[in-house]
Amino acid sequence: MIYIHRLGTTRTPLEGWRGKLTLVLATALGLAVAGALIVFSLGLALVLVPIVGLAWLFRGPLIRRAQRRMQEEATMRRGGPAPRGTARVIEVDYEVLPADEHRRP
Repeated sequence: MIYIHRLGTTRTPLEGWRGKLTLVLATALGLAVAGALIVFSLGLALVLVPIVGLAWLFRGPLIRRAQRRMQEEATMRRGGPAPRGTARVIEVDYEVLPADEHRRP
């Protein structure tokens, strides 16, 4: 295929040995990049899947240990445990509203 240009005839970019070589090199580069991305993602998955699996498996004990540690730190900051029955109680007056037919439940 030949394009007619204002200044004369020009060849298409894929014509000739240079165009074919460029096409082969571009294809090879594209395949290399795609292969590298696949290898990288598989390597990342092989590293992260066991770590996430172990964290998921031991999440209960880890969370309980972290909560206990935070509670102990808060107790130490307060100056020791609070005596039993000295919790602060907030009393609030409230009124139950009648059911409204236009309001969603």
